[in-house]
Amino acid sequence: MPDPDSLSRGSDALRTAVRRRLAAGRTPDHEVDVAVVGGGPGGLYAAYRLVTSDETPYGPGDVDLFERSDRLGGRLDSIRPAGLEDAGELGGMRFKPESHRIVNALATDVFADELDVVDFPMGDPANHLCYLRGQRFRADAWERAQAADERFETRYALDDAHAGLSPGQLFRKVIYDVLNADPWFRESYGERIERESESEHHVTLDRREWHDVERHLTYEFAGPYEGTPLRDLGMWTVLEDRIGHEGYEFLTDAEGYDALTANWNAAHAMADVALDFASDPDFRTLDGGFDRLPYALADALLARGSTIRTRSELRGIRETPDAGRRYALALADRADGNATWTVGTDRVVLALPRRALDRLDRRGPLDGGAFRRNLGAVIAQPALKLLLAFDEPWWEREFAADAGASVTDLPIRQCYYFGTNDADERSLFLASYDDERAVSFWADLADDTTRGEPRPADPGIDANANELEATDAPDVMVETAMAQVEELHGVDLPEPYAAYYKNWGKDPYGAGYNHWKPDFDVGEVMAFMRRPDPAHDVHVVGSAYSGRQGWVEGALCTAEKTVQESFGASRPAWLDDDYYLGP
Repeated sequence: MPDPDSLSRGSDALRTAVRRRLAAGRTPDHEVDVAVVGGGPGGLYAAYRLVTSDETPYGPGDVDLFERSDRLGGRLDSIRPAGLEDAGELGGMRFKPESHRIVNALATDVFADELDVVDFPMGDPANHLCYLRGQRFRADAWERAQAADERFETRYALDDAHAGLSPGQLFRKVIYDVLNADPWFRESYGERIERESESEHHVTLDRREWHDVERHLTYEFAGPYEGTPLRDLGMWTVLEDRIGHEGYEFLTDAEGYDALTANWNAAHAMADVALDFASDPDFRTLDGGFDRLPYALADALLARGSTIRTRSELRGIRETPDAGRRYALALADRADGNATWTVGTDRVVLALPRRALDRLDRRGPLDGGAFRRNLGAVIAQPALKLLLAFDEPWWEREFAADAGASVTDLPIRQCYYFGTNDADERSLFLASYDDERAVSFWADLADDTTRGEPRPADPGIDANANELEATDAPDVMVETAMAQVEELHGVDLPEPYAAYYKNWGKDPYGAGYNHWKPDFDVGEVMAFMRRPDPAHDVHVVGSAYSGRQGWVEGALCTAEKTVQESFGASRPAWLDDDYYLGP
């Protein structure tokens, strides 16, 4: 493993201290009471809770964690380019303090001495741009027109009832209309929605109420879907039915995420949009990088005598009732040519992405049609980020933008304006935050070595630290992205001095995040995955099979539910009693 002092993936004393204590590869005759597989936030949190709960019987050395790669954090990956104090995020980058209460409590209470919470500002839409179908305008154009009693026209052929609405307003209207059309909803939760005006609609359901709605709401509009449970319809299907294809294209392009309008479970999609994307964008992050959270968990876990073994890839689980331990984990030693070795354990927590679960040998506790069926209840949504470093924040000079995002239908999709180093003005810019169909555009450029060599390596980044691919983006990717960034902004721009990308659609993750498919009862699948077979002590945690997919909080909620339900832990004192963890 590289010398941790040479790494600049947001390097600081916390990460360095943790990396020095990690073990790598196989060890003979390894046995442990509980084996946690996966070093992302869900796995580290589950292990941490097992060794710190007063109700669980685990002491030093009773809970060990195994991680495939040579780093921790899963889909959190913070890097600090040379010449910058601020960390850039190639993975998850923010949380909502009010609705992501486990993350918030860990950061502000449990690890308050190790972590500093800072604002993740979203900026002023008046200083952001939209560039859609060749039309360039400020992101607040709809609201300014409405304030003047006018209608802002885009190049989308929306009908009169929807033209002039911003993408957020249109999404909220669709959600309001679908909820309000169902007599059951009006009787049960009618006071939780409001039509303020033709352009403003409000939904104030909390997550527990949304879960009830997901299970009971029916689609009550005349046509082929009338009377169908909403959870059996895809979001794309509903949008096409309510606002037509041009409305669907408008929302997809203008919201910046292809996955939001994809054909995932419409009931859960509406809940996620209402709670996470159509509500107040009050975000926070961690000073020095969001992946400091899993490193704080790892530091506490190591301090309690647990071992974290990196470069140890799980291949399968077998029941071994005559071997002293109930299960044998077959692992590949990725530090030594994938040589196989075995860990004996009595209980297993799998904190793995859906793709990694797909790749496991199904023989043993995970054998059976029910597990395969429920494993397929989610859709893998690929995602990619391209991060650029500049000598100065040109977006402040040109557009007075100091934070937030601009959106386009070009393959870059979303651009985020990040911080500036006060000492020398060097700045970070997320040139592309894209998902679904746009990922293949960039993945082709990254994988085709005939189109150019990678850019000169930034001495502040160790290319071997990123296992999925070289961090440094090739010239062809950067040049293509910069051409699109210039088209979006309508100005000539300086060249970046460093560039990094991460394609989360590649193995072992297989997706940036997952979404629930139609025709599944989300609550039932979530409960099933936490313990697929009641006869076995094998559990699955993580954001993929959670109520908050795509957020760190989803992984932590499933882990917390598991340690309470199956390991006897009580709710921690630092977590609000009324906080809903999910079904």
